[in-house]
Amino acid sequence: MSDVTQKNGTCLVDGEYGITDLIDLERLHGIFEKFTHASGFTIGFLDHPGLNILVATGWRDICTKFHRSCPASQAICAKSNQHLLDALNEPGQLVIEACDNGLIDCATPIIVKGKHIASLATGQLLLEPPDIERFRRQAKMYGYDEQAYLAALKEIPIISRETLQNITLFLGEIASVISELGYTNLAIKEDSKQLEHEIAERKKAEEKIKESEKYFRTIFDTATDGILIADLENKKFAMGNRSICQQLGYSPEEIKQLGVMDIHPEKDLSYVMDQFEKQAKGEFTLANNIPIKRKDGTIFYTDVNSNTITLDGKKHLLGFFRDITERKQAEEELRFSSLYTRSLIEASLDPLVTINAEGKINDVNHSTEEITGFSRKELIGSDFSNYCTEPDKAIESYKKVLTEGFVRDYHLTLKHKSGSAKDVLYNATVYKNESGQIQGVFAAARDITERKKAEDQLKKMNFELQGKIHELEIYSNAMIGREERVLELKNEIKELKKKLNQ
Repeated sequence: MSDVTQKNGTCLVDGEYGITDLIDLERLHGIFEKFTHASGFTIGFLDHPGLNILVATGWRDICTKFHRSCPASQAICAKSNQHLLDALNEPGQLVIEACDNGLIDCATPIIVKGKHIASLATGQLLLEPPDIERFRRQAKMYGYDEQAYLAALKEIPIISRETLQNITLFLGEIASVISELGYTNLAIKEDSKQLEHEIAERKKAEEKIKESEKYFRTIFDTATDGILIADLENKKFAMGNRSICQQLGYSPEEIKQLGVMDIHPEKDLSYVMDQFEKQAKGEFTLANNIPIKRKDGTIFYTDVNSNTITLDGKKHLLGFFRDITERKQAEEELRFSSLYTRSLIEASLDPLVTINAEGKINDVNHSTEEITGFSRKELIGSDFSNYCTEPDKAIESYKKVLTEGFVRDYHLTLKHKSGSAKDVLYNATVYKNESGQIQGVFAAARDITERKKAEDQLKKMNFELQGKIHELEIYSNAMIGREERVLELKNEIKELKKKLNQ
């Protein structure tokens, strides 16, 4: 019986229940005692396939004091019982057999959910007068007291086969009732077990729900963002957390008396309700820059991140309100700072330009547009070296800044869209991000075209002056020579006069 789960030699229904789990043996024993007393027939109730005797009533001395008291004859009993009961495999089946010790037995199975889990038997009787000589041989073979053994044999009732069949049919009905009772008890046990399982699972689910609610409430009440839950149908608030109460200036009880339209400025309601409906439909989750009206009438702005949830069987919108007042102030300050910085840059008469590490222009001011003839839009993203008469020198200039950190008075010549050129001196330094990483070069150019013209004119004048000075020096030297000669002549004349006078 490999398809049947067994425990301690007993078939188990559903791998769990044996006959003793399904039948009240004490009550059954009382019923069988009454049956035996009324009919004189023995009853044996055995589990299967273990053949453990669970109930025995009216058993004859020949079996209890002789056949089952001697190991050798006991083995014969067990073999006969095994053969008899193994032949049972269908509900209502009746089997009558002679045991190897010479008596007649009959049995019917107890089957629950297709499993033979017990047997109901009667017997220890004869259908005809016994063969006395056989029983004498058995007494001698097994070592019985022959006189006592034959006396016990005389107590064995001799009945007709018809009477035995009627009793057996009756036992079959009892077996059927026991089977049905077992099946009913099994169903009750299974239902009870299922109910216990469901109750246990429900308790677990309830505990999980409680834990979940506790967890949700903790998050709900400790969240720094304001939280509101609004009914999608009537737009009323089901609840709000502490943060939203602090933001709005309402108590939790007051929040529940309000709806979506009560916490926004009237002039913005059309826009706000449009955002609410789109979030409810799942078109997006984040609504930016939503104006919120406090209880005192003051206004602040939030970003609202929402998702739909089911609460008490109804659809709601769960919204997280993040106050962006400080962020808006910071953005306004940044915008003002950017405008201020831009104004300073544009106010500069010198061309200003930022260049990235690849030599591309990131930004320029108006003076750069004027000196190159190109618009800011055209300049941004183009190569800085394209606007210099000596591109290699221009590339060298910003690479030097990137490696050394700065340059001073670096001479370049910028060419205009029209073909003209301007001489400039570049002063440049690197600029970095918040992490200290170099992002590029900031350069300021000073137009020195007019100064260079003046320097060139001054050089020319200096050259001409130097020429005249040289000529004067030659003339001066010539004049000095003549004066010396005149003096010499005068001295010679004096000497000649002196000689003449002498």
